Amino acid sequence: MVTVMLGLTVTMNNALYETTQQVNAAKTVATVGNIVDTDLNQVVAPGFSTSNPDRMVFAADTSMGGGSAAVTITYYTALDGATGLYLLYRTVNSAQTLCISKNLVSASFQYFDTKGNVTTTPTSVDGIRVRLVAQVSGVTQGFSTTLNDFKVFPTNLN
Repeated sequence: MVTVMLGLTVTMNNALYETTQQVNAAKTVATVGNIVDTDLNQVVAPGFSTSNPDRMVFAADTSMGGGSAAVTITYYTALDGATGLYLLYRTVNSAQTLCISKNLVSASFQYFDTKGNVTTTPTSVDGIRVRLVAQVSGVTQGFSTTLNDFKVFPTNLN
């Protein structure tokens, strides 16, 4: 009976650990998505200067309506050779670059023109799709990745 109880306790403990890891990864990728979404909703003229699948550079007004504080924001991905996973970086006005997400299986940006067609021309960008897929560490059963996939159509680009 003790062996059965110990086995059940270990199984439940592992399930709780894996569920916690999945929730933590989902919350982390959602938070990163919120940061990117907030920045993209503040795009102002001249808009995008770089629109690659792994890098975007754009002008934004971060004053939140309290004046003019135009900045240049850069997001880019880089492969971490040690883990084989991607990192997502954010830079504002060429200041210190911050790694805002690690353990990404993939991270990509896709751009759309005013007609909804995919474009890579920075001056034609009217909408952006952001796709972040994060690895869930320590999971042996169930979902081993979590996804945040969203589109933003900044009002100041129209």
